[in-house]
Amino acid sequence: MSMSHTGETGCGKSTGVPQALLEDLLASNSTLNVLITQPRRLAAVAIAEHVAEERGGACGGEVGYSIGGGHMASGSTRVLFVTAGVLLERLRQQGEAALRHFKYVIVDEVHERSSENGG
Repeated sequence: MSMSHTGETGCGKSTGVPQALLEDLLASNSTLNVLITQPRRLAAVAIAEHVAEERGGACGGEVGYSIGGGHMASGSTRVLFVTAGVLLERLRQQGEAALRHFKYVIVDEVHERSSENGG
């Protein structure tokens, strides 16, 4: 299933949508998780920390991140923020198996990366 959500900058798309999807997974007792890409390492870390705080936990627990050069995640991480580069590398190494633990994959701010690279 493919969806596109738009809204004003700062309206909570990057933080609210992953939490809503997590709530859906928890309500259905699913063991699958949510993966969200961000175009930059700083964004992946900052948003993961913000979402973890909103959920009353610390980054690396229920909410974590994985970026080139580091990660803050554990076996209990259900929402994982990654850079697009990390996702592409996982797909290159593992193929489809890289996504087997995720029910939802969100490519966030895709326009930002493409516009930086001229298209």
